Amino acid sequence: MRHRDFHHVSGLKSRPPGYSFRSSQYEHFQMICIRKGALGFISNGKERIILPGAALLLRRGSAFKLYTNRDKGYSGIHYSSYAEQETAFRGEATACLKTSAAVETMIALLEQEASTPQRGTKEILVHIGRSLALILARNSGKDKIAGNNTEDYARYWAIRTHEAIDANLCTNRGVAEIMEAIPLSYRQLARHFMHIYGYSPKQYQIEAKIREAKRLLLQTGFSITDIAYELGYPTTQHFSTQFAALAKQSPSEYRKRY
Repeated sequence: MRHRDFHHVSGLKSRPPGYSFRSSQYEHFQMICIRKGALGFISNGKERIILPGAALLLRRGSAFKLYTNRDKGYSGIHYSSYAEQETAFRGEATACLKTSAAVETMIALLEQEASTPQRGTKEILVHIGRSLALILARNSGKDKIAGNNTEDYARYWAIRTHEAIDANLCTNRGVAEIMEAIPLSYRQLARHFMHIYGYSPKQYQIEAKIREAKRLLLQTGFSITDIAYELGYPTTQHFSTQFAALAKQSPSEYRKRY
């Protein structure tokens, strides 16, 4: 495997009855989502049968055994990475015994794309597969923060807040509304954010919007009004006022100068 000329593979996968595989220190990362049949999984002395609607995360460095029984194999989809640096993809092999409706939709989409390949299918499969793997890794509970480490705890919630704000950059949602989806109070999240980054979530949101506005001003032909609405500002005047406060010049002056 280490001689392959690619690093990420995703698509359909199946194994026949009587299949068996064992690893004491898995060299790669692999996600397997079962669609038909069953796959036996043994890790840390625990044995589970993975059925349709469940998935496996075989992380780099993990020890496990996979097997199928004598009269039934399995088929499904997979994502495999041979040069993955993602922290969530290293550690213990885990079973996700129940997936959400949204995850099932993504699995079905990947299966459909792999079953009817067209131009660009390889790239689409890799992107869907990696996204699925990250979602399952996040939900598996195996990359939880160490609750007894104050610095790690603060950093974890600060990063979650940071990512939530970034994901809503092109909306008119305020930070308080965005942070409602995170299971900590606004005050706690703001304190962790300030501790890690040195400024408030609100300040970060404003600076991130203006940073994106600068990019749009220089790299696109969007009008200033279009940019204001693209970034969720209620009016062009509000956008221009906020831009000038940070950039020390108007949006039009910034575009002409650079």
